[in-house]
Amino acid sequence: RTRSAVAPAISTIALPFLREQCGDDSVVAAVGYMRCVRGAEGQLRGLAAKVWLECRKLEREQGHLEKMLRILRKDILVNRKSVEDRTLRPATTEANRDVADNLLDYEKKELTHVKTELEGTLRDTLTQLQTLKQCSMMLLDCANERARVLDLLPRTGSHAARDHCPPAKVPIKPNPLGHYSPDCGQVMKSSDTALKQSRALRDHIRHRVGEAIARQRAAHQTVNEGLVKKIAETITLKQLLTVSSAETRQAINRKQRQLDNVEHNHGRALGPVSRGDLFSRERLNRPIVQVYQRHPDTELPEAMNLVQ
Repeated sequence: RTRSAVAPAISTIALPFLREQCGDDSVVAAVGYMRCVRGAEGQLRGLAAKVWLECRKLEREQGHLEKMLRILRKDILVNRKSVEDRTLRPATTEANRDVADNLLDYEKKELTHVKTELEGTLRDTLTQLQTLKQCSMMLLDCANERARVLDLLPRTGSHAARDHCPPAKVPIKPNPLGHYSPDCGQVMKSSDTALKQSRALRDHIRHRVGEAIARQRAAHQTVNEGLVKKIAETITLKQLLTVSSAETRQAINRKQRQLDNVEHNHGRALGPVSRGDLFSRERLNRPIVQVYQRHPDTELPEAMNLVQ
């Protein structure tokens, strides 16, 4: 063909397929942006789920911590009751402090110190739980804000969206005009920090609870061994006092018998006071004397001696 025949076919007016191409490019850009936003939204919701799971784990550790605190408070009340019972001793001389009082004071100080430490850990736990809940709410708020452009896509979490824009391709540096906004980056960073702190706090709580149980058992064992030793010493002392009391009563009875014998012998040495004090062999009307006195001048000197 000649040049004059081809020239009329070239025109500066855009052909229809260019508009279609521009529309398709816009759709591809919008859909690609939406899918990447959905990837970021999935990351936010996944991190929110991790934060919620961490809250549940931390709440379980909080339950163990509160249970240990209840046990310690009960032990402190028992210790206080024991101290009050020991102040009810009747004798003034027995109200002085002894080894058992020192052991009870040691147990009270140890349990109080452990309880104070666990209460501080419990306050840290409550603060961390509040932080995790705030992070979870902020993550969900950011996810809902990102989900505002996802109305035309399938529901969140489809496999197609994950394959199109996986989380690994989300830029590390936030972009105010991109699908990963600075707010999302800040919230995810603070949530990651809160998760690390929560895991460290859970390890710290387990360590504290184990240490508290060990110290509680050690204090109980020390006090119980001391009280058992004190009880054994008291029982031994009671037995010795009982034996000494029996020996004392025996000595008193023996001396009383000796005193009675001395008084009786002293009375016998002083002589009879009445006829009733004479033995049968000492009476002057006994048969041998009567038979002997049948003859005259048979007086016996016994009567004169008794009178003297």
